[in-house]
Amino acid sequence: MSDLSLILVKVGFYSNFISVPPLVKSSQGYVVPPPTTLVGALSYPYFAKDGVETENSYSITYKLLDNVKYASFWAPTYAITTDMERIFTMFIQKSSRLKMIGNTKEVVDCLRQPDQCSEELRGTVKGMYGIGTRSSVYYGGEAYIAYIVNDEKLAKYAYGITRIGRKESLVYIRDVKVFKVKDLIIDEVSDLKTRFYFPQRLALNTTMCEIVEMPILDKENFTKVIYPKDDQFCVPPPYLPVPRGMVVDVTSDAVVLDVNKVEKVVESNQHLIIPREVIGNA
Repeated sequence: MSDLSLILVKVGFYSNFISVPPLVKSSQGYVVPPPTTLVGALSYPYFAKDGVETENSYSITYKLLDNVKYASFWAPTYAITTDMERIFTMFIQKSSRLKMIGNTKEVVDCLRQPDQCSEELRGTVKGMYGIGTRSSVYYGGEAYIAYIVNDEKLAKYAYGITRIGRKESLVYIRDVKVFKVKDLIIDEVSDLKTRFYFPQRLALNTTMCEIVEMPILDKENFTKVIYPKDDQFCVPPPYLPVPRGMVVDVTSDAVVLDVNKVEKVVESNQHLIIPREVIGNA
């Protein structure tokens, strides 16, 4: 545990946040960035110099799991809307229609090199686009990302985070702080106040908690999986304004950090609840 650090990143969104669950082309996405998305945001500046995004069908992000043990997000007040988008539908066609399309490889090649497509294929590609709905989340203020890591040098890469989720979800970094985990642990286990999401299994009782299933930090979640390994997380509901937050009594399987214990950096709801195994496996 003495080697674990908390990297706390204060982040603001230039635009709405959109995150689509696996294989869902028209659906409500996650209302907060899942742990996998948060590590992905950090991996972009970390691996940018290598120019490699995948390795043996895995997103290269999985390599950061050796250093990032846990990730969470402090959600400000937010609102959810539904937008219309132009989406590519080839991957969600009925098998009968795919047979009518013909050689799907030729269609994919046409997408990659449109100048070498036949007129017939161009028409087929145009027919593969349609209209779909996307849920968008608009945050009413700046947020915080919490990374529990075994290498605090990762903090310098946090300044290079430019997007969270899809490329359209552009962000800016206001500040980055680094603390030793051992300096932030507190003994309180009841009436904790937080807007950091946490695994629901760590709560004995909680109020103002909305349950959301999200992918966990597992290597298999960084490849093309149909059913990701996930967990149920407590997330503050959209109608809960700052400075209010979730009120939690935690189990013995939880470790509680007060991120303001050394220095006040979060205005309110500053308790970070993490699984004890994150500490125990360090």
